[in-house]
Amino acid sequence: MAEIYSKRDLKKLFNLQAMRTSLKNIYVDKDIAGRYYQEGAVKSVCDSFDRKNRRKALLVMATGSGKTRTVIALCKVLLDAGWIKNILFLADRNSLVTQAKRSFVNLLPDLSCTNLCEDKDNYTAHCVFSTYQTMMNCIDVIKDDTGKLFTSGHLRTNQPLTRLDIESLEKILWSEVGSQEDYEREYGHKPLGELVREIVGLDMNAAKEAFAEFLDDTNLDSRQIYFVNQIVEYIVHNGMMTDLSVLQKSPFTDQGSVADIFTDLSIWAGIRKVIDGINYNAGVM
Repeated sequence: MAEIYSKRDLKKLFNLQAMRTSLKNIYVDKDIAGRYYQEGAVKSVCDSFDRKNRRKALLVMATGSGKTRTVIALCKVLLDAGWIKNILFLADRNSLVTQAKRSFVNLLPDLSCTNLCEDKDNYTAHCVFSTYQTMMNCIDVIKDDTGKLFTSGHLRTNQPLTRLDIESLEKILWSEVGSQEDYEREYGHKPLGELVREIVGLDMNAAKEAFAEFLDDTNLDSRQIYFVNQIVEYIVHNGMMTDLSVLQKSPFTDQGSVADIFTDLSIWAGIRKVIDGINYNAGVM
């Protein structure tokens, strides 16, 4: 799964970023999710994505509270606002996959859907339903004329970019998405890896692995662990940390400044080295 983003993936990322609209004043379809807490959940997730620049959200809802309808209403909002083009719905049992697909088809009839547990050859629908194991089997196997259909990328998993990766990015952008002049007019001299990392962020597991030496260190106190966790959260959401002045603001300063928290500056030096490494892997340094 650790590969450079495909041409298709990059086009989608740039197009979505350019065309999506604000989620500030969304309308939640009450025919889909009409309960007050369902509407509140959808609006809360949208606020996290838009205003708070979060990349992930978790909803914990009781049995019978209408989880599937809430998710369908959220998907409709995100589709209408141009924030997403594709949806992946995973469950641990075939019966749940079938039930979820039926609900999506009934409530969003214009959305193309497929159940990979049943439709073995239909991989191009915008809403894909599958069990975890079926999807795992599809990731490295399913391809079309342009490559793998289900892909991840080096940048999101903190793999260092090679010169070949940079050349591939340049080829895709300069010949398929726009010209180099268009890019420089919009983004100046920002490195390509930095821009893509800003869009896709960094995987939480990759970020925690990078800082594992400090997160697993039983010698660090609670304030130091809190500080490292805040750095992890920031990098997951923003992809990197090139402006260290953010460390002088909340939430990083909630329990003291860097100098207050790390009286042993060798610990802070190690943390800084990890940050520099993450930036370097995105082609920022």
